[in-house]
Amino acid sequence: MNADEIYDPDLSVALSASAGSGKTFALTTRLITMLLDGIGPSEIIAITFTNLAANEIRRKLFDRLQAVVDRDEDETAFFSAIFKEKPEKIINMAGVLKNKLIKQFSLLQISTIHSFFTKLIRCFPGETGYLRDIFVIDEITKEKNVSESLELFYRKIAHNKTLLDRVFRFVSSYSGRVISTGGIIKEIYEEVDPKYYALKNMVEGGANYENIEDEFNKRRKALFSSAMTGRINYMTALMSKYIESHGENKNIQSFINSLDDFLKYRNINRFIGLTPFQRDEASPIVRYLKSVCDTLTPQSAGRLKETLSVIRESIINYLRAQMSYYMSTWMDIYRDVNSIYSEIKKKGQSIDFSDIELRAAEFLSDLKDFEYLGYRTGSRIRYVLIDEFQDTSRLEWDALEYIVRNGLSRGGKLFYVGDVKQSIYRWRGGDPWLFEKVRTKLSIPEKQLKYSYRQSPVLLNFVNKVFNNIQADPQSNFSYDEQSLPPGRANNDEGYVYIGQFGDRDELVDKTAVWIKLLQERGVNLDDIAVLCRKNSEIEEIEKCLIKKRLRYVSVGKSKMYRDFSVMDIVNILNFVLSPGEGIYLAGLLRSPIFRFSFDDLDMCRDENGALSLRAFASSRPRLYQTLEGFLSRSHYLSPSGFIRAVYEEFDVLNKYPRKTDVLLKLYEIAYTFENTYDAVTLYDFADYLQQNKENLSINISEERGVRLLTIHSSKGLEFHTVIVPFLTQPFKFRRDGSLIFNVDEKGHLKGAAIARSIYETYFSNSAEIMKIFEETEKSYRVDEINTLYVALTRARENLIVLPLTGGRGKSIGDVLVSSYDPSFKSEEGLYDSETGKPVPSPDVQGESAKSFKKFGVQIPSQKTSAYRKEFDDLLQDSKSHQDPGDTDKQSQRTGLLKGLIFHRSVEMIKKLPLEGEEIDELLMNALSCEGPGFTSSERKKAVDLARVSLINTVTDKRMEKYFGKKSYSEIITLSKSYRNFVGRIDKLVIGSEIEILDFKTNRVGTEEDLDKLTRYYCTQIDTYCRSLMKLYPGLPVSGYLYFTDAVYDRRLARVFHIENDGNRPIGM
Repeated sequence: MNADEIYDPDLSVALSASAGSGKTFALTTRLITMLLDGIGPSEIIAITFTNLAANEIRRKLFDRLQAVVDRDEDETAFFSAIFKEKPEKIINMAGVLKNKLIKQFSLLQISTIHSFFTKLIRCFPGETGYLRDIFVIDEITKEKNVSESLELFYRKIAHNKTLLDRVFRFVSSYSGRVISTGGIIKEIYEEVDPKYYALKNMVEGGANYENIEDEFNKRRKALFSSAMTGRINYMTALMSKYIESHGENKNIQSFINSLDDFLKYRNINRFIGLTPFQRDEASPIVRYLKSVCDTLTPQSAGRLKETLSVIRESIINYLRAQMSYYMSTWMDIYRDVNSIYSEIKKKGQSIDFSDIELRAAEFLSDLKDFEYLGYRTGSRIRYVLIDEFQDTSRLEWDALEYIVRNGLSRGGKLFYVGDVKQSIYRWRGGDPWLFEKVRTKLSIPEKQLKYSYRQSPVLLNFVNKVFNNIQADPQSNFSYDEQSLPPGRANNDEGYVYIGQFGDRDELVDKTAVWIKLLQERGVNLDDIAVLCRKNSEIEEIEKCLIKKRLRYVSVGKSKMYRDFSVMDIVNILNFVLSPGEGIYLAGLLRSPIFRFSFDDLDMCRDENGALSLRAFASSRPRLYQTLEGFLSRSHYLSPSGFIRAVYEEFDVLNKYPRKTDVLLKLYEIAYTFENTYDAVTLYDFADYLQQNKENLSINISEERGVRLLTIHSSKGLEFHTVIVPFLTQPFKFRRDGSLIFNVDEKGHLKGAAIARSIYETYFSNSAEIMKIFEETEKSYRVDEINTLYVALTRARENLIVLPLTGGRGKSIGDVLVSSYDPSFKSEEGLYDSETGKPVPSPDVQGESAKSFKKFGVQIPSQKTSAYRKEFDDLLQDSKSHQDPGDTDKQSQRTGLLKGLIFHRSVEMIKKLPLEGEEIDELLMNALSCEGPGFTSSERKKAVDLARVSLINTVTDKRMEKYFGKKSYSEIITLSKSYRNFVGRIDKLVIGSEIEILDFKTNRVGTEEDLDKLTRYYCTQIDTYCRSLMKLYPGLPVSGYLYFTDAVYDRRLARVFHIENDGNRPIGM
């Protein structure tokens, strides 16, 4: 690799960067080199696909510049070599550049592609048709709007008999698609939407449906015509005569019976599935019909063959009409749903990411004066850098190409980096072939980063061997360039790889747990192990086994941000700024890890009325008072992201929450996205947005400890000490599952479309156009599966265990792996088993799971037990203390725990009472989606059934209505020394002339004695809640209630605490 060529600002480069080769380092180096060379910040645009990636590039840019300014030997020597200048000059150049960037920070364009396009659109409201105050909805809002659109469509077809009949005929006749009738409309929309740009002409063409339906009905009737009946009877007579003369023939008799059944029952699918009709003219007729022909005169034999050919042609005509009918209906339904969705966006003056891409491409294609573009946007872009280019869609590139070509025409350059082998998002628009197409089209040289800084020697040799052999297979259509260890690293036997096939699924799942225990015995920490599965259903199988084996694990799926205490603390600071007079927010801030006030400290910060207030410690703690007062005065003028950044810097948050950097960066990303989505936003707007979307805001990384279970797709960008990859059962052949397939020309325009069904492929074998679609789809599918395998095998640094499941129908990707690693192995020999090297233990006793989060640029300090795990264990302990006598096993305890979590989550989402039955089910399902991850399907099903009973008892109780009124609050945080973790959560709080606290309990209640015991047990908890609020609301009466959801009506609601203004002692049981 010639570094001068990669980082030379005067050269355009397409940089291919394999897994672990230093892609981000290369991109930031190129950016720094351009800036040091004198290229202005306003002339450069660096495009990423996530805000986190953009933030990481910005951070590394300044960190590396600062390192040079601080005379870091490695960084200084590196840039000295590139510029061929003395270190002192490089240091001076870096200092000047750093100061320049600080002054011109707003000119430094490091942005997501959607943020960049949004800026263009807002700068040209007249040309794009979008007003400046239009806002961009995120994926969360889009999902809500699409769901609403589908609901409105269902109502529309319910009141439109013609449309209902049409949709019903489509659903009922399209039996080849493996989908449920109830979900077909949603699947139709989701099948087309990500492919809209390629299918645009087909979607917007609006072919005459009536003509297409008439043709379909016409071809269908032809199969039942008298002429067709005569042909079938003719064949039946000939074959029956043959049997009379030559004796019984099972194949011929079966064919006769099938023809008779068709005439009798008119089952078209069975008719077109008969083998003799599937043979085209170039293929010999089936053997048993050839026997019949051999006994006939040449004239009769010719007539029989002609009859077969005519029937086959009639079937082909019918299938062509059927496929056109299906695709036309498909597009019409999509248009209807999308039209409703567009109206919803129009009413809300909003657009989504797809609208942005389309409108940006249309605007730039019509733009003649790019100087005017620079004037309006405040930039003169000549140099374009693009990260993760393999995930770029055709539409995104079509828009960017205008910017790139204009920059090139003015002496600028294009630099893009990616890895085609890691392109696994084709299903959402990514086009891996663009990497090479763009390079060829623009005559850009390709360079490679050939060193792997991630994998141990044994693992790297394994990966090289597997994918070199896969590349050698011409059917794979896969290209691979071998990686090497970096200079200075010994190519020894460090690392471990094991491949072991299984023929039994249950045995494989069990052995996965055995391997985890074995690795543990050999010094690998559970925190350093990741199990990567292709599907979520496979993760659930592993979960069940790990529960039985009592192994700690974490499902690293999307978890709710609002359940994380660090996020709750930051949101509490936001609430404090917006409502500084509320003592509860000030108490939360002071008690948080930021200040760590003791309860005695809090007592010293009360005013003459006993209320907690900021002014109360102006004299006792003047520095703190000045800090908070100053922060309050400054905060009201900050944007949401500016506020979050100010909180992090002012209060040293990232160091105060050392294991929460990933979550806190995600919160910053949300704030940044929010302010770039909406115009004229305030902190009040942001607080409202967080509150409204708290059930949908999620993080992809869990801070829990244990074996990580995640899908291969969600593991992209991460790395782990040890990786186990089970199953690998995905077929290596594209399934003809009834999906919509198509191909495009070099410009991305639609060439042809078809439906992926085997029957179409069989009968249209003479159609070069349709067969080309099937061939290209097969090619793309195989490359996608190999890419997914590559991502899975390159996540490990030291140990890799692969456990393929074999024995299914056809070759699987696991079979491909085994045969590629050991071409001499024959499946007849049994199950493959091989190991290389020795397992490498974790480098320290605490583990290094934080390194799996390398993309965040942080290392998370170890911690024996997380706060959430403590809460989880506490709840389990409580459920043990009050479980039914039969609930002695761990699964019953977990079911009881999940029941309580679902119930409380449902209650939190209720706005007012009463509720309808459908609303109850909707609440339960939403709650399950929030709380269900980490539990098995059987636990989830049972818990929902139990929670439903508890919820119905609650919402039908008229005594509960005031607890869901305007003056009620849910899930209020309170602080007390009495809590295990000093933090408690009140289910319901009513603030009026009296303070009322209500806490729900979902314990099963068997007898009166059980209820009395439970009441006494929970009295202490309510007492603590009430006493905490007495200090915040001095002078107001306070009452505390328990509500046992599963008790009889008269015993459900119990008041266990009350104190009047005169300070009477509280009542108790």
